[in-house]
Amino acid sequence: TKYSTGLYRLAAVSSVAVGALLLAGAFGHFAAVWDRLTDATVSRLALLTPGVLLTLTGILNFVLVPTVWQARHWATVVALIANTLAAGYFALLLYSGVADHPIGLFLSITGAHALMLLSINLGLIWPISTADLNSRSPLADQVIPSLAV
Repeated sequence: TKYSTGLYRLAAVSSVAVGALLLAGAFGHFAAVWDRLTDATVSRLALLTPGVLLTLTGILNFVLVPTVWQARHWATVVALIANTLAAGYFALLLYSGVADHPIGLFLSITGAHALMLLSINLGLIWPISTADLNSRSPLADQVIPSLAV
């Protein structure tokens, strides 16, 4: 049976919000570090990497909106990989203790979006219909073989 889920559309709308926040964060980051790029004592790569990551992830979230809305599996996988990598990088920055930066905000935004995309790829169905309640997901039998009937 083919299961329908509203999570693709929810993820597409979420992609717009996440993309906008990441691009706003990138703009703020570049505005904050722009004057320091000419300083020879500071690594340009270290200054630009967070902004580039925010920009690329934000743009990718925007570009994938139509295909995520159309429930294309490959689009959710690409978005999942990009947002997970961004969240991992933000977690690394947060762990390294960069002061006076809203890294935790961007970590939570990309992490929450990645969790939604992961749940789609694992087969979560939302909202659930009564037809879906009376049947089982083939994924459940693959993940937990002892449940197979």
